[in-house]
Amino acid sequence: MSDAVTAKIRTAIRRGAALVYKCGLLRKGVGLCHGTAGSVYALLSASAVLNTPESFNRQFFVQAVHLAHLATFHRRMTASKQMSLPDHPWSIYEGLAGMCSAWAEVLHLLDSKGPHLSSGMPGYDDLV
Repeated sequence: MSDAVTAKIRTAIRRGAALVYKCGLLRKGVGLCHGTAGSVYALLSASAVLNTPESFNRQFFVQAVHLAHLATFHRRMTASKQMSLPDHPWSIYEGLAGMCSAWAEVLHLLDSKGPHLSSGMPGYDDLV
């Protein structure tokens, strides 16, 4: 792939990730599909893709950690109607199980040494 195409792809990823972070604490809840956990995984993926062997770009990794932290307040946000309660509040795609998966991924990456490589979103990146 040409350097120009690679640069355009990297710019698109940066712009997309910036938008995900700006709007990533979603009102629909904390699940993977339409919730904050999906935003966390998107930022972790952007961080992994934008890293180079020469440097580790921390911006999107730190933003993923920040959204994961904000999601710890999901009960308070749901009670105050800032966030809605999904139809299946405990499920992986709509509910808390998805956010638990994202929290586990963030903790694993915070504890790891070297470059941060996300294992990917469950039910999507793990399919062969």
